[in-house]
Amino acid sequence: PKSQNKPSNNPGRRKLPTNPDVKGKQVDQALFNIPEITPVYKDEWENHDFNKESALKIEDGGDENGYDFFLNMDNIYLLNEKRMSNASSSMLDARFKYGFILIGLALLRNYKKENEADSTFDIYSTIEFCTRMISPVLLPLISNLGELDEQDERQKTIAA
Repeated sequence: PKSQNKPSNNPGRRKLPTNPDVKGKQVDQALFNIPEITPVYKDEWENHDFNKESALKIEDGGDENGYDFFLNMDNIYLLNEKRMSNASSSMLDARFKYGFILIGLALLRNYKKENEADSTFDIYSTIEFCTRMISPVLLPLISNLGELDEQDERQKTIAA
């Protein structure tokens, strides 16, 4: 059945609708949808405990309110890539945004699947740490993967 999500009045917040799966468990559909992201710029870093290397912060908005996603749009590696790359600024912003959304959702999904019962594990700090560590390589990785073609791959396989 099609989801009956209604637009949120709070940007960056996504309500977590749940639907039973075939085994009767609850599946968070928001973990499979692209959430809204609140962009954070340097003048707002203090409000989110960001610095130049911070990338993504996710906060629990409570069961009824879902998650809040905050993305550092003044990340030093994003800004450097904008200065050095031939790609447009908007394309780099989109790669940065969607790359970190996917990483954040993957970490949340795995946490819900594996560690939710462990009350000592802080998934939100883990997401901040992991995305900060990934931020220097995310955009070059996306760019280089996008430039691969089958001929390059066959030549590398033959050389190995």
